[in-house]
Amino acid sequence: MQADIDEFKLDGELVDLLVRLDPTYAGFIVHEKGKRMIYIKHDKTLYGTLQAVILFWRKVSTFLIHDLGLTANAYASCVVNKQIDDSQFPVCWHEYDLKLLHKSDHVVTDTRVYK
Repeated sequence: MQADIDEFKLDGELVDLLVRLDPTYAGFIVHEKGKRMIYIKHDKTLYGTLQAVILFWRKVSTFLIHDLGLTANAYASCVVNKQIDDSQFPVCWHEYDLKLLHKSDHVVTDTRVYK
């Protein structure tokens, strides 16, 4: 993942799994609103977490719209579009998977989706 993050908290079953893997983490458990949590600090998001998906969506949509000049779809927040060579060039994504579509192969292969 390329999205930056300062702090993240694990709760529920993730706390139990982490402590089962390494019991030394039991000393880091805090209780908030009746839930057991462990706060962790790291540089990048954890793959597969809801927070990672949201940060990925923000990063990808910002890059596609502002840097590549695609237009956001008014009805689907994970779809952007652009006219290239008189044809639609939609980019769609779900979680971490992107789909680029165009009638000309070179448009898809020459498009760099990440910085």
